[in-house]
Amino acid sequence: MRKYYFPILIGLCFIFFNAKAQQIELLSIEELEKLELYTSLDDALADSAKVYLLSLKDQELTEIPMEIKALKRLQVLDLGLNVLETIPDSLFDELPYLQILDLWGDSLPKLPESIGKLKNLRYLYLDYNVLEELPDSISSLKKLQVLDLEGNLLKTLDSNIVGLRNLEILDLESNQLDSLPETIANLGQLQVLDLEKNNLRILPQNIGKLQNLEYLYLNDNRLDSLFPSSMVHLAKLKYLYLNNNLIDTLPSVLLNIKNLEVLHLENNLIDSLPPAIAQMTNLRELNLKNNQIEKIPDEIMQLKQLKKLDLRGNQLTYLPADLTAWQSLQELDLRDNPLSPIALGEKEESATETKQDISERARIQKLLPNTKIRF
Repeated sequence: MRKYYFPILIGLCFIFFNAKAQQIELLSIEELEKLELYTSLDDALADSAKVYLLSLKDQELTEIPMEIKALKRLQVLDLGLNVLETIPDSLFDELPYLQILDLWGDSLPKLPESIGKLKNLRYLYLDYNVLEELPDSISSLKKLQVLDLEGNLLKTLDSNIVGLRNLEILDLESNQLDSLPETIANLGQLQVLDLEKNNLRILPQNIGKLQNLEYLYLNDNRLDSLFPSSMVHLAKLKYLYLNNNLIDTLPSVLLNIKNLEVLHLENNLIDSLPPAIAQMTNLRELNLKNNQIEKIPDEIMQLKQLKKLDLRGNQLTYLPADLTAWQSLQELDLRDNPLSPIALGEKEESATETKQDISERARIQKLLPNTKIRF
């Protein structure tokens, strides 16, 4: 997940927190970044009153040293890339100020219920373990903003995540989910939802309640063209990725997501585009690579904001007659299409009467002189 969420994470870095107990101050992410990161437990224990950040990452640990509990000010703990198979239930009893916990790549099959005691936890990285379920107590992490579960073995998503009302990023890529609970709509602060590489066939009917959602990743699932009508209410959605699914018709509800800027539909079964595509007036990038499209409707020329269009690997012989409206188009990929040797509007016999290149390719190049075109 650590690949594409930087704008949102940077925004989170400027939030300041006040401790609700004792005299230990909860520091902002910006403040924590300025402090020393301890990478030796012995050094940390010798200087325990000053330790806020500890990383024991990639140290071939087979169990978690319980001496960590002596670090009363600890707010960042990285135990990733070890060979841990269990977490002692008592570990989290004395780490009340922990804000960031990283356990990625540790072979963990389960989490202890005591994780719910981390009342100040905001970032929880559990990617690439072997988790099949989450503990009920995870719903107690009321301040959690980032939950990364990529690369686990989750087959269902329990309703215990409903309590995560402040969650902004949820990464479930590369699990075994075939559906989502309707209760996911209760995550009203969610901005990023990554569901790539699962077995999803349908989306929850009330997914439109995620009205703060900006990024939705659905690549590599088994979705067809039936999308919930509530998606029209995703007013903040700007990035939608649907590559490698079973979509044969552009879902009409997607045409009505007014603020959508990036839409990827590569490697589907689409054979035509509706004239109503003209409604997607904020679209900047459209990827239709490797479908079965034979004709592009003239109405697509009304997409004045379009900067990048990928039509590679379709069945196009011609583009619309008037391409002059696409002067703002920066990139156009037409590779692996059977473009006609005779330009649109030209008579076939004229090809033998003149040496001038009047192919469709030449016509496109002439009408779009400032666009980077790949044939």
